[in-house]
Amino acid sequence: RYSIMAGMTGPLSKLIEYFGQEHETRGLFVTDIHGATKMENITILQYLKRSTPQAEINHNFTLPFNGGYLGFLGYEVRFDTHHGAVPQSTVVERTIPTSAFIFCDQSLIYDHCEKIWYLIGVSTAEQDQNAWMESTASLLRNYTQCGKQDINVIDHHIPVEGEDIFTPLRDRDTYERNIDECHEQIKLGESYELCLTNQFNTNVKKGSTLELYKILRKRNPAPYSAYMTLWSSRSGVTLCCSSPERFLSIKQTNTTFGGLEVEAKPIKGTIARPDMRGEPPAELIDLDLAQADHLYNCEKNRAENLMIVDLLRNDLSRVCKTGSIHVAKLMQIETFATVHQMVSTIRGQLDTNDADTVDVLSACFPGGSMTGAPKLRTMEILHKLEQGVCRGAYSGCMGYLSLDGCMDMNIIIRSAIVSSNELGTFKVTIPAGGAITALSESDDEYEEMLLKARPVKDAVRIWTSTETSKNKYINLQSHETSCEIWLDYI
Repeated sequence: RYSIMAGMTGPLSKLIEYFGQEHETRGLFVTDIHGATKMENITILQYLKRSTPQAEINHNFTLPFNGGYLGFLGYEVRFDTHHGAVPQSTVVERTIPTSAFIFCDQSLIYDHCEKIWYLIGVSTAEQDQNAWMESTASLLRNYTQCGKQDINVIDHHIPVEGEDIFTPLRDRDTYERNIDECHEQIKLGESYELCLTNQFNTNVKKGSTLELYKILRKRNPAPYSAYMTLWSSRSGVTLCCSSPERFLSIKQTNTTFGGLEVEAKPIKGTIARPDMRGEPPAELIDLDLAQADHLYNCEKNRAENLMIVDLLRNDLSRVCKTGSIHVAKLMQIETFATVHQMVSTIRGQLDTNDADTVDVLSACFPGGSMTGAPKLRTMEILHKLEQGVCRGAYSGCMGYLSLDGCMDMNIIIRSAIVSSNELGTFKVTIPAGGAITALSESDDEYEEMLLKARPVKDAVRIWTSTETSKNKYINLQSHETSCEIWLDYI
């Protein structure tokens, strides 16, 4: 329903780049709007907990985000939340931070249902946002009155078959041997479920990563899509994400317990859909329904899902009121453009006497759907199987921490991670994976991993093969240090 957009534009805005324990050069760097940077020797979660200001919220409008932090936590924040030592064999991309956020004192929200723009300003006694609001409102009025000839439109039905331009980090034989090792670890009692992942990489000519996100957003629409581009003297990365999965949200509620409600929506269980574009014939509709029914009744997928539900119930018990945690929906089938997914919903009431938004993230990170269970030992096993290569942003979470105590963070999956390389081109990485249990078959698991990567691969192929003119969108900033974020959340 909502698109949230922000950048390093306002007088109070700050960029926070965190290079964690897996990096050779470590530290947390805070850069203000004037380019001044200071380094602090704390973790990203410690910074967010101590640096979120108290604000008087205007409650005349019910909006998901009321100023605050937008950004991502990468998977390797796990070394902070679980206090594990980083193995010496760890391989990391130097220009991709462990985590990055911007403090947004100027942001835009578009309500797609009501067709209304909202401008969100965070002000102080010394600095108001009146001038920015007036000028931005004028820009938006002019922008929304432009004709169709001024809007960049791409045909998203370009054939995508052909030579695969991506190279897997670990080939099929290696991945299937990894699955065999997962089975062995399960037999030894070391784990019940392991979320094994892989990466697909390619190099492409530099282009507009916003165009890539727009293609992905059209081709694989998802309820927790997000775009973030970050370029500075330390970082160079863009995340184009079409995630169907909510990691955690915190919202105001009027339920029995009152206060703030925490929600997790893990996905475990995926099956392909036939091509349902246009007006599909009756036989395709029947096949689509049969696929969803097969997923719902699959013993393996139900076991995967249940184990992660139990794990998240345990994680939430550390920060929620006693007796408030419940499974609102168990193993429901949700349908997306290319797949059906099995999704459960767990909720609880935040114990605000002892916990806040950052405590919820600390208790639950990383998301159990991307690790397996038990979490700590399983992550240790996966690190070895994945050859010590850091997952980076993938398997982490991206979203917002609002000044009113609310939050919404996705799981970073179905994503293209774009970074610069030494060849002067872009490196595009598409990670994908799946949960391995005692019932998993190697061929099926490998094909499921490919299925999850396919729509993102297709979007990259279209992006690299299509000449597009510059889209006429509002340039959120023009400073040397660049960070822009666009969230498309329900």
